[in-house]
Amino acid sequence: MEKSIKQRVIEVLKSKGLSVNRASKILDIPQRTLNRQVNEGGNISMDLVYAILNNFPEISSAWLIAGEGAMLAGKQEVVVHHIIMPFR
Repeated sequence: MEKSIKQRVIEVLKSKGLSVNRASKILDIPQRTLNRQVNEGGNISMDLVYAILNNFPEISSAWLIAGEGAMLAGKQEVVVHHIIMPFR
């Protein structure tokens, strides 16, 4: 099941080690508003999404908004193929 935007916002805050109180100061969003959006039934506002993307440019906007790709912008899965050649 795909994560909701609320779950992705919570994941960002956890990855940064931020409490709602500390995040509200960094993101310049009232603590009560952030708490309502993250911990209660409130919807995630575009102001919160914009604040996260503005303050944490390493977070992928496509991932945060739509759940596409990796959380970190520019991070791609690298697949390494090993070629075994006989020693001559």
